[in-house]
Amino acid sequence: MLVGKMVSSEVDQKRQVPWNKGKKTGKRPPRSELWKKKLSDSLIGRDSWCKGLKLSDDYRKKISSGRLKSIRENPNYKPSTSYVAIHAFLKRNHKRPKKCWWCGKECQTEWANMVGVYTRDVSNYRPLCRQCHMKYDQRFRRKLRMMFEQQLQQTASMRFGG
Repeated sequence: MLVGKMVSSEVDQKRQVPWNKGKKTGKRPPRSELWKKKLSDSLIGRDSWCKGLKLSDDYRKKISSGRLKSIRENPNYKPSTSYVAIHAFLKRNHKRPKKCWWCGKECQTEWANMVGVYTRDVSNYRPLCRQCHMKYDQRFRRKLRMMFEQQLQQTASMRFGG
């Protein structure tokens, strides 16, 4: 038993044609200088859509109070976040000096954390050249490892009476 209507092969082929066949799609060609000039001339003397728009004082206060005064007022602000987020924050908000803080060499610098606690406080970071940054990190890690080993020895002696 056949359900529905039978369709001839001619009608079936017409249904298979995509909607944009033969049409030019994609990026439009750049506008010519003549077209740009005509458009510019046609807009001369025309007022802006917002020219003369009167805003009440209450509305102006409402708009200005809605703006955040500092980054800490943002509801999504987190004082200490991940390593990557803090470095992105530093890159976005603080320009790196071209001079290394440690050796004084004029070169490209990196933000180096000097205290081991990752926060958005810029005073915890110094601009160091790559070589000084690696040297500092090695010294800092060695110091941390020594402190950790001392703590382990102290806790072991306290626990086991040694």
